[in-house]
Amino acid sequence: MRFARESARVCGWALSAALVASTGMGCNDEVGGATSATDGTDGQDDDDRGDETFSSVTLTGSTSVGTTESTTCASGTCTDVTTDPTMTSDTSDSDTETTGPVPGWPDPGVFGDDVQEQDLVGTWTMPWEPSDHWDSTLYVYPDGFFEWVEWSADCSALSYAGGTLWVEGTQIVMHVEVWERPLPWATEEVIGQSFPPPFRLRLGYTVLGEYLAFAAPPAVTQTAPYPGRSYVQIEDGGDALAGLWVAEAELLAIPEGEPSPVVVVRDRYEAHLDPPFPDTAQGTGVRARVQIYYWPEPPVMTPAIYEGGNWQDLNPGQSAGSALVNGSEVHAYGPSYGVSQLMSWTSETSFRLGVASDCER
Repeated sequence: MRFARESARVCGWALSAALVASTGMGCNDEVGGATSATDGTDGQDDDDRGDETFSSVTLTGSTSVGTTESTTCASGTCTDVTTDPTMTSDTSDSDTETTGPVPGWPDPGVFGDDVQEQDLVGTWTMPWEPSDHWDSTLYVYPDGFFEWVEWSADCSALSYAGGTLWVEGTQIVMHVEVWERPLPWATEEVIGQSFPPPFRLRLGYTVLGEYLAFAAPPAVTQTAPYPGRSYVQIEDGGDALAGLWVAEAELLAIPEGEPSPVVVVRDRYEAHLDPPFPDTAQGTGVRARVQIYYWPEPPVMTPAIYEGGNWQDLNPGQSAGSALVNGSEVHAYGPSYGVSQLMSWTSETSFRLGVASDCER
């Protein structure tokens, strides 16, 4: 049987907040500052972060932002990355507890000990409107086991991934045991090596009500490139959506000859949204993806990718609503787990809770 937990699928769950009346979408209530906005770049023992040091400034609650003081890069390879505002981990995160040994890896985090993880339990599918499109469905079970299944448009082909997951700050960590598709990063092309499971993915993510989006490379989905976006605001521009929005995604693996996991590659996604024009709720901006391979040393940066970031807030004056980015790309924004988040919000760019694949109906 292809799905190891078919009988364990969860058909009922509670949304974490009511829908926002003006937009038809919802967002999770803030968690009193008790949950930090982190992406795991704290240098703790769950992975090898490379030679980086951080200085922090406090935002709200336990959220903090770090700026890279130094990065080990060969001359001429990473000189464009001189600063890297990054969210650092709160040392009080209960996910530093363990749930059992994973050979060769630090123990996984505890699943279900906070509201972020509980809100993930269920079936998430993209696209979430009926179509003849391919389907990507993420099943998350109450014990933290996950299955990520993709179907072709005619339901004749399937690819499967599975393992365990948990949340660390504003990232989902997936310990992958099965991955029946190419790696999300072109490691063979760039560094001449591939990494079969087990490996770990750290993906920035946003949940607003019943919608989910990742910060992830396009190849995280196989049948077609993943087009979605997810950001956390780390610098508030003081008006509407203005400010700096960031997220990260990375691959951790144990290369041959290495005794422990290392960060193989990290993508950083940034949206620099300028202050709005006078008496408007729209402004200019730019988005970027910066990718650095940290293994093997010395680190190597691939060419940065830039996208349009002009924006328009469709619900000005509200703490949650919808916006257009780069002209026509629909996004949703709002407070989620104590921080402001921004995510892709269409059937083709985000996952929706409680929607099954057309191939299983």
